[in-house]
Amino acid sequence: IDFQYTTVLLSFRVSKSGIAGEAEKMSEELDAMRAVLSTKTAEAREKLEALKTAVKDAKTVAKTNFDQLKWIKFGIADKR
Repeated sequence: IDFQYTTVLLSFRVSKSGIAGEAEKMSEELDAMRAVLSTKTAEAREKLEALKTAVKDAKTVAKTNFDQLKWIKFGIADKR
């Protein structure tokens, strides 16, 4: 086997393993990002649910204590 050919093959194997190592590292980083995203998404869903509950409660208070014509002052555009 030609020395130059062997050198090219060896350098390809080294660079390929370097690429594989980089790909593995990127995959690990991606997994970490997905974990953070999952946590943030769960937190956002909880906050959204709490907000929906608060709005529903505020609407109930306004609707039971005020005439329908005054609901708009509270940002309630409901007709019923």
